Amino acid sequence: MGPVMPVDFSVRTAREEDAASIRRLLAEWLDQPIPRRDSLRRAIRRKEVLVAEDGNGVVGFLHQALREDIIDGSPNAFITALYVDADHRNSGIGTALIEEAMTRAKRAGVTRAEISTTSAKARRFYRRHRFRHHPREVILERNLVAY
Repeated sequence: MGPVMPVDFSVRTAREEDAASIRRLLAEWLDQPIPRRDSLRRAIRRKEVLVAEDGNGVVGFLHQALREDIIDGSPNAFITALYVDADHRNSGIGTALIEEAMTRAKRAGVTRAEISTTSAKARRFYRRHRFRHHPREVILERNLVAY
């Protein structure tokens, strides 16, 4: 991979007309079609999705859900998805999406942001952005469809 060329882009709240571009990025990321059109549209309507766009369209997105936490008594943010297409990585887009999400979360009174990943490369990225592994917490998952 050669040197990364500067990319002009902007970050904004996703609009309904961005749904097809976000679905395309999700399918590229997950290597499968995503059948969750309605959940994406609801997230866009709730203004939970940010997009990064260059002159040619949407090149990345972030989904962040805010929820009330009864343990610490304040709203928390959970980033469920962050993806930048392969041709635009290492150009500051992921950083811009994270920083905008954190700015908006702070404005909403959020005291803690969480994310999970299985990717070592993504973990390094999140650590650079001050996310830390909590030594006493483990994320467990249960597939409710299977039971």
